Amino acid sequence: MDISKNKIKYLVSLKQQKFRNKYKKVLVEGVRIIEQLASKNILPDEIFYLENSDKKIKFGKHNIKEYNLQNYQMKKITMTDNPQFVTALYSIPNAQIMKTNFLLYLDRIQDPGNLGTIFRTVAAFDIDGIILSPECCEIFNPKVVRSSLGSVFWVPHIYKDISEMNLENQSLIVTLLEGSDLSKFRRNGRIILAIGSESQGLKAEIINRADEKITIPYSGEMESLNVAIATGICLYELSKPHLPNSLF
Repeated sequence: MDISKNKIKYLVSLKQQKFRNKYKKVLVEGVRIIEQLASKNILPDEIFYLENSDKKIKFGKHNIKEYNLQNYQMKKITMTDNPQFVTALYSIPNAQIMKTNFLLYLDRIQDPGNLGTIFRTVAAFDIDGIILSPECCEIFNPKVVRSSLGSVFWVPHIYKDISEMNLENQSLIVTLLEGSDLSKFRRNGRIILAIGSESQGLKAEIINRADEKITIPYSGEMESLNVAIATGICLYELSKPHLPNSLF
């Protein structure tokens, strides 16, 4: 099916956060992410192929409305310089946190690449969910979606300030440059692991409410680790008693 000018205009508007919020829709670029989402039974509302492309994504018995776009039209609606042959339109999900045994709290993470990588890592370790401070980057920023490999669609998450949270039944574990050795720490009971931004760290309010303070010991001359890398190390260490033996 060919596409109208008004449809293109609508899709272009989704490059802006205010329109993604308004319509509760987001465009996802690239075959790898779209197939990854399909494997989780997360299907697009519509799909857009470059005209004359002989490649098609299979969605089983589901019929997804297809459009054929010329190259200049695909470039208009996408964020990458050299778009792939396919882009899809998705409804933004409401992935509520249902379990609270192990949660991650992110404080003021602004870089889309780091945020997406953190979501992907949380999905890999099957953490129960992510709580984001209101100052964090928008989850459905296309750069976040790409670097998360689509995991923003199924990892449970909410935006909430730490001041609004009741922590009576959970231990708050904070990451600092100085604290107990992470490699020797084992979680006991329900926990929330708090990670701060590279530039600002954690808010004083979060540190003051902490039950445990941990650090990643490392040698070398670097002042700090990348926040996504640090989060991955922490999640790995704190998940150890619950990971299958094949991962070691």
